[in-house]
Amino acid sequence: MYKDPPALPPPHITIESKLVKEPKRNKTTGELTFVADQDNKEIVKALKDFHPNRTPEEVLRAGSFGGTYFRPISSTVTNIHYNPTSVLKDTVQPAWIDGLHKSTMLTSTKYNTAINKYKVKCGGSLGMWESSGWIADSDPYGWFQ
Repeated sequence: MYKDPPALPPPHITIESKLVKEPKRNKTTGELTFVADQDNKEIVKALKDFHPNRTPEEVLRAGSFGGTYFRPISSTVTNIHYNPTSVLKDTVQPAWIDGLHKSTMLTSTKYNTAINKYKVKCGGSLGMWESSGWIADSDPYGWFQ
């Protein structure tokens, strides 16, 4: 499960939240399509094959991380301890989590299969993600949103 030897984290990433408009949902397939300004060929190319079928809000409301995604963590990539309250405030739009019981659905330190839509435990540990080189300093929890 863990890479041996561990992989280095990716180089620093700059998050460009204003380059792409809100996605459009295909009513037949449920896929989301993002459209970027045609002048930004790099972004257009990156989005060509990116068609998720769930929004970040839908992912969280489905209990996809067993309530643990925004738990307290100590990142080996940044050497910082992260507080869930601060991370939630800086990471998600309030509407995505409105009405969710935060300590059960978002910041739990124990995975709860009962809140996962499919009643299963899935995913790897933070250590596995970090040792695989998939965690960047710009997003020490990883990225789903």
